[in-house]
Amino acid sequence: MDWITSKIWGIDTTPSYILLNSPHGFAAIVYVEDKNTPYGMADFKLTKNMWETLDFTVKEIRNPTVEELNFRIREMKEEIKKAPNKHDLFSLTFIGHGGLEGGKEFIKLKDGMGYTLANLYDEFTTTKCPGLSGKPKLFFIQACRGQKKEPQTEVYYAADEETISEHCDSFILLSSFPGTKSYYSATTGESPFIKSLCEVFERDFKNQYIEDMALKVKIACTGKNYSGKTVTVTAIDTLLRKLKFHSSQSTKSLPEYSQTFRHLETTDGLHCSSEKENPSELESSKEESEQTTQHVSQLEKEKTDLHNQRIYQQIREKIKKNCEIAIVDAMKVYHEEMQKEIISIKNEQGLQSIDKNARTKANKKYEDEGVFTRENDIGLYDEGKKKLEQDLSDEFETHRNVFKAQKEKIKNNCETAIMDAMKIYQEEMQKEMKSIKNEQGIQNIDKNARTKANKKYEDEGVFTKENDIGQYNEGKEKLEQDLTDKFETHINAFKVQIKYNCETAINDAMKVYHEE
Repeated sequence: MDWITSKIWGIDTTPSYILLNSPHGFAAIVYVEDKNTPYGMADFKLTKNMWETLDFTVKEIRNPTVEELNFRIREMKEEIKKAPNKHDLFSLTFIGHGGLEGGKEFIKLKDGMGYTLANLYDEFTTTKCPGLSGKPKLFFIQACRGQKKEPQTEVYYAADEETISEHCDSFILLSSFPGTKSYYSATTGESPFIKSLCEVFERDFKNQYIEDMALKVKIACTGKNYSGKTVTVTAIDTLLRKLKFHSSQSTKSLPEYSQTFRHLETTDGLHCSSEKENPSELESSKEESEQTTQHVSQLEKEKTDLHNQRIYQQIREKIKKNCEIAIVDAMKVYHEEMQKEIISIKNEQGLQSIDKNARTKANKKYEDEGVFTRENDIGLYDEGKKKLEQDLSDEFETHRNVFKAQKEKIKNNCETAIMDAMKIYQEEMQKEMKSIKNEQGIQNIDKNARTKANKKYEDEGVFTKENDIGQYNEGKEKLEQDLTDKFETHINAFKVQIKYNCETAINDAMKVYHEE
């Protein structure tokens, strides 16, 4: 269908980035003044005016040190994080000096320190700035990329620049070829790169994509020889969609039918003015013209409908992505709350209680982040709400299973500690029983054996105690009862033995008496 639409109706079906906000987002301009030359300020003014014309919020960052630039970057990322749906894209323009050291390109800041371009781009990747996920990141660098001078005027493509997957949705335009110098005009103080960039973008942003405008900038710069120096602009393009700064929903007439219609109108006019046609032929010509007009109108309507459907689908994708991000963040809040409180849980009732509290906070997070989805709702907000509830229920089941497994582990640990403690008690009692003279003696060795048994229980039960859900004390009570029962067994055995010994002694005495 896309092929047919493109070939027959002339509609570009390549997916495009959607710009819904006004302003579209931040346009940061980092300008490092060179006190030794007047260059740079003219570029700064041109660039600022351009981004304001293109409907961006300009963030001026003048003469920053490395620390100050990092702070301003964190500041912008924090604003984007708080309201990601208000930012359709991000742009950063650097105007100043740069160079190449150790194979790494850098820009030079106020404190004389270098800031590598790789690190600059990396600050706005999906990993470090999730609010710009799936959105264009544009970088325009007016700085030297080395000390070489270009010997020719051909335009080279930076096709082998190293990029990685998380740098998708980026567009980088640099004022010179890798390893070479960048120049300014000695008369105007303007650079050919910034001058051409602003001219082309301000002129064509309403009806051309950024890739096409960038090509014009390259061509324009190649033709601007400042002091006899050739300027070769290079680009690194990882955009996954087409980008136009001005989204117009108006459509043009189809050339084939429009030309036919204009031809019929012109021909009809000539016939009317220069030749006497009979009424039937004239009427036939008018009917044909009306049919063509209707046909063109129908095609225009179908084309507009297709365009609107594509725009609707793209908006739906953006809302869906916003919804998915809100769910992920809400689940993160839930998980953090559960992890924070689960240590203090004594029973399943307690688990359900903290689950209820964590769900409330997760739902609040979803509602706060999902405000864009709700305001532009096409059914996805409620679908996301249902999915979040299902995910929360699944997560709760996971926590409950972990809780049960933990409880079982603590129970086994407790039982093992009791068994080992009873073994110590038994060994101590058996060792001293032979020396017992009376019931007081058995009570004394019982006391000593209990102390050692309790010590053994505490040493082995440290895991149970630290992760206590009520079973440590239960185990302690059970150990005491087992020790008491075992003591009763020993004292009864002692009494039986004493009685047996006494009866044996009497029998032996009677036997002696009888023999005598």
